[in-house]
Amino acid sequence: MQVLAASEPEALPSLPLYQPGSKADYKWSSGLGAGTDKKKAKMENMINKAYEQVITFRRNIFDRLPTGDATKKFIDAQAVLFRQAHDGSEKQLIALKAIAIMEPLLLQKPKRRTKIKMIKKALEARLKLWNEGQIDVLLENAIKIQLGLPPRRPHVHDPLKLSNTFAKLIFHGKVTQALRLLKLSEDGEVQLFTQDVKDRLHSLFPLPLPSPQQDRSCFMNGPMPSPPTEEEFLALDAETIVEAARKTKGGPGVSGADSSFWKHKLLNFGKSSHNLADAMASFARQLATRHLDPVGLEAFLANRIVALSKSDDRTRPIGIGEVFRRIICKAILSVIKPQIRTDIGLHNLCGGQPGGIEALVHRMRDQFETLGAEAILLVDAENAFQTLNRRATLHNARYLCPNFAVALSNIYRSPSRQFGVRGLNDFFEISSQEGTTQGCPFAMLMYALGTIPLIQKLDRLDDWNDDNLPAPRQGWYADDSQAVGSLDSLEVYLERLTTLGRPYGYHVGESKTVLIVKPDLLDQARRQFADKRVQVVTGAKDLGSYIGEDKEEFIRTKVTELLGELNTLTTIASTQPHAALAAFTHAWKHKLTYLARTTPRISEFLQPLEDAIKDELIPALFAIEATDTLPPNLRDILALPPKLGGLGLTNPVKMAPGAYQDSIKATQDIRAQMAKGFEYDYDYEAQRQEKYSRREDKKTQQTHSRNQIRTQAMQQGDLSTQKILNRAPHGAEVFSSSS
Repeated sequence: MQVLAASEPEALPSLPLYQPGSKADYKWSSGLGAGTDKKKAKMENMINKAYEQVITFRRNIFDRLPTGDATKKFIDAQAVLFRQAHDGSEKQLIALKAIAIMEPLLLQKPKRRTKIKMIKKALEARLKLWNEGQIDVLLENAIKIQLGLPPRRPHVHDPLKLSNTFAKLIFHGKVTQALRLLKLSEDGEVQLFTQDVKDRLHSLFPLPLPSPQQDRSCFMNGPMPSPPTEEEFLALDAETIVEAARKTKGGPGVSGADSSFWKHKLLNFGKSSHNLADAMASFARQLATRHLDPVGLEAFLANRIVALSKSDDRTRPIGIGEVFRRIICKAILSVIKPQIRTDIGLHNLCGGQPGGIEALVHRMRDQFETLGAEAILLVDAENAFQTLNRRATLHNARYLCPNFAVALSNIYRSPSRQFGVRGLNDFFEISSQEGTTQGCPFAMLMYALGTIPLIQKLDRLDDWNDDNLPAPRQGWYADDSQAVGSLDSLEVYLERLTTLGRPYGYHVGESKTVLIVKPDLLDQARRQFADKRVQVVTGAKDLGSYIGEDKEEFIRTKVTELLGELNTLTTIASTQPHAALAAFTHAWKHKLTYLARTTPRISEFLQPLEDAIKDELIPALFAIEATDTLPPNLRDILALPPKLGGLGLTNPVKMAPGAYQDSIKATQDIRAQMAKGFEYDYDYEAQRQEKYSRREDKKTQQTHSRNQIRTQAMQQGDLSTQKILNRAPHGAEVFSSSS
């Protein structure tokens, strides 16, 4: 059911009120008792002062917590603080900030290489000071350590060092960070905080429009749905937190503890780990069902900002929040994600719909190439995530997705602090007051909800009938708006999107907008869109795939880029074969898989990649000399999955046709629903059965390939190949099925 904005309200609606944090007196510990407001104020001042200092620290905490009672007491102290962050608690306003300063103050490495015995001794002494409330002493010691850190060493290209760094990242589960080392282009690279980059970052975080300038038609009205209750989140327990921690990846927030650190803390310390997970689950339930005082959430919402390079010398700001915030947000989503998918529907396919991005690419290509539409308009917004109308989105979420609205409001109702840090004397801060934060687990879902009213306005048939034009068929993925139809209808669509989008914070980037037309309409389209800065072409990149004419150049460019990464991976394989193999099978090949799943007829262009894998990567993995004689069927064996005797070293040429057909089949249901409208009916059981069927079909194909290799080996008298296949799991069963 669509919920559209009604007539303009007299005044802008406000978000629900929250209960201000408790001002009651409290007892910090046995060493610092209650009794006077002066003592309490002193404690709060010390924590606030410490936080303002630790946000400038370079990361210098222990890589792992040591075993023993001191660590368990450290974890128990954090569990107590999570429970004290509850609504109405005495320490509600400082509990989360106290958690954020614990790692930088208590876990600072006194030396670059510190023995376990010294770590335990330091942690015990610092815990004693913490329990006595001597935050200022801990802070003074931490600052001394920070001032003594050696300067950052300039990056020097050393193949051996690259291999060792790559292997370390892979074996610590930091696969994305490791793959970044393979890239040759600067796109997506972390930028240094030069003054130019700082100025660009400041310009990317606009102030919200004052209330008198807000378009009141962007705010939905009518009967307000009921807010979520705590009973709806009873399934969010300690197990949910642990599972969310397992799935959380990435670097540290302001406090310096990364995802691996928090996983270790939540999984390896018995009862203490369980108590911490249970306390986090209790706080998560409150975050999802009660409007909390933003003052107490200040440290919870803060981000360490990173500037990533984009094409055309632009910058993409990424906010890296505290890992405990990311875990809690993921835990909340794990409980309500199915309902969120239903509420967002097919309006914007970044809402967690399985196969959404592939379905959109296939549908747009079908509409353009098969069903005879004149053109496709690919619209990209300027600085989309930072300019989304936050106030309207949070209000409208209460209508569109009520069981998610409270959690979303708690995270985004107040400005969040973004910190750029390179050391005590190299620090700056930006206030994020509009839009959403790229890097936040809620970001994509919030953006999808924020665009739903705009998408519905663009789709209203009576508006199009006034111009006697058929409404173009639109599709969205995050800020990428796509529409397919006639040139006339797309011209009107672009004008309306430009006008209607501004109040919602969607600002069309005309220079980034592309119109793909049929070759015979190219001249007409250029004349018709001459007054706009739109690129008019016969083929262009679309969401990592390609639509239209002349895809060969796009594929060759992509293959050249992947070849460069593959060459670097081959160099690493000569000294770190296990890490290189893990990177290829668990991450790198999926870049190629996505291209193959979304772009038809590309096998012939992938031969250079197959040649590099066969002639360079495989010999490097096995330390095979050029003069060595290889088993004749080795390449086909290695392409098989490990359970069938291979290593999962995919053959791109053979993989591509099947991957595309798999994607077409997997997205068939969602594409059929897109043709009918925005309602989304996800049949979990049917999709589970379909997924199982596809998996069994693939397994049958792989088994058939294995049996063919075995038959050839027997005919050729190739004993080495037979031995390899005989050692594979279930080898006897597979062999008997082929005889």
